[in-house]
Amino acid sequence: MHVEKLGISPLKSGRYYPDHQTLWFETNGTFGDRRHMVVEAKPHTNVRYHVDEVAQPGQFLSQREDPNMAKIIAKPVFAFSLELNFEGETIVVSEKDDEESNLIDVSVWGWHGQAVDEGDEAADWMSRVMERPVRLVRASSKKPRFVEGNNVLGGGNFSAGYPLLATSVG
Repeated sequence: MHVEKLGISPLKSGRYYPDHQTLWFETNGTFGDRRHMVVEAKPHTNVRYHVDEVAQPGQFLSQREDPNMAKIIAKPVFAFSLELNFEGETIVVSEKDDEESNLIDVSVWGWHGQAVDEGDEAADWMSRVMERPVRLVRASSKKPRFVEGNNVLGGGNFSAGYPLLATSVG
């Protein structure tokens, strides 16, 4: 067995960002991985996945319902910014402060908590891409999401369950 590629997904359900030579790890797993996600801004009636189910504000978006998520390329820029690209259109999002006034309620895979809302400019750009009202959020260091709800196991940002994802090929 050998490692063929290293990469991260800075945006949950966005396109994988490949070609890293080195990965850095922190208590939440791979540094920068699944640190941001897109959530509903208003109730949305699903049309592709769990058809007719209503996703409430703060519910995460995935490629299952929103195939455009697969076209969004996200990459970290410096320490506190995220570059988003969709079909050649780019925006750089400067992270908002992780403080109470910027936190909104979110949910991902049964977990309910709070995340940092990255502001109206990011929400407007992302809403245009997703063709409905959405918000871009970032994992809060002050209100972390823990693996299996247990702080001893560490945080997981917005991963499906665990902070490190390994896949096989061939």
